Amino acid sequence: MASGKKKNVVTAYLNKVKIKKQDNLQQLLTKTYGAEGAKNLARAFEAIRIKKETDGVDERYDFIHSDFDFSMLMTAFQDGDIIKNTLNWLNSIRGNIGKTVLDAGCGSGIITCFLASILPESTFLAVDRSANAIAIAKQIRLNLGLENIVFMEGDAASLADKQFDTVLALRILDETTTAEDCRFQSFTQQLESRTRQYRTQAELLGKLTAPDGHLIILDMDKEDVSSLALLDLLRDSGLTMTDFRMLSAREGDMKEEDLYTAITLQKTKTPEARTDLLARWSSLYFHGIGNDGYRDAEADYMLELCASGARTGYVSHHPATNAKTGEFFICGYKGREDLFLLYQKNLSFCRLGVFPIAQKAEAEALLAADRQRDEEARFVTLDLKTEA
Repeated sequence: MASGKKKNVVTAYLNKVKIKKQDNLQQLLTKTYGAEGAKNLARAFEAIRIKKETDGVDERYDFIHSDFDFSMLMTAFQDGDIIKNTLNWLNSIRGNIGKTVLDAGCGSGIITCFLASILPESTFLAVDRSANAIAIAKQIRLNLGLENIVFMEGDAASLADKQFDTVLALRILDETTTAEDCRFQSFTQQLESRTRQYRTQAELLGKLTAPDGHLIILDMDKEDVSSLALLDLLRDSGLTMTDFRMLSAREGDMKEEDLYTAITLQKTKTPEARTDLLARWSSLYFHGIGNDGYRDAEADYMLELCASGARTGYVSHHPATNAKTGEFFICGYKGREDLFLLYQKNLSFCRLGVFPIAQKAEAEALLAADRQRDEEARFVTLDLKTEA
């Protein structure tokens, strides 16, 4: 019964703000703005896309929130699914949300307003860099008659001298940091790269979270070491992970679901040891060897632990940009002469297989066939052979 009530709270709120997942954007635009209005919006979006490609300026966010009805329509189409799942998650952990709350990147305020509506005894400060998004948030607050939120245009860094019982960092980390391309690096190198990416933001979030307070993070799962790097940095600020789960949602009209890491941390006097964090993270994030081997971050982790001897195979590159697009090789298994490793990684998957030495010729034939397919697809391939 309690679970049903929690879901009803979310459903009732989404109905009130008119956010329901929509799949057909063109139909929505035409219904709302007419055929000519929908065409004009499409032209405006195309101009923004061209400007991003030519000048590196991305104005989509401000454009989407330039009008209240348009903002709500685009939110329903693009983010309706993840908003619903996020609200259900936050409602389930509402006991971790204290009396003073900072939303460190509130967007149009839909999530902040939900929390303020179910936690009337808490006070919320919500910031966002976009003046347009803040204007939409203030309108939602007005429509709902909420009096326990302040929306402010700006950056959470301007509040570094303050502390809050709860800090929300929902889908903001990749938008406020610069990622390095580390996909084809080792597990340790990837961890170092993501640590550089998140260091400034992690230190800020640690400062903003009061002693015994909670930090609540939601971010796109990149199937790599990002969450470990972030958790390790936050550990330095005294924040210990108390809950880790995965959320899934469809974005826009995509058929496949994206995964998101949903993490709750508490600021304690004695943070957990780094070895304990790695053990807990791997137990939550890794899935063990499956029928086709280890996958994603676990594959790189196990490769670093178990690989030995020469690596023989090939690498692939994009024909126009020469950017690396794949790495495929065979190598030995440390301390096991009866086994070998087959490593396969491109831009969309990573896999590490462990096989008996009797199947090595079969694996070599598989790599040769993969290489031929890459070359037929116009990728540039080069031999990969490292010394033992």
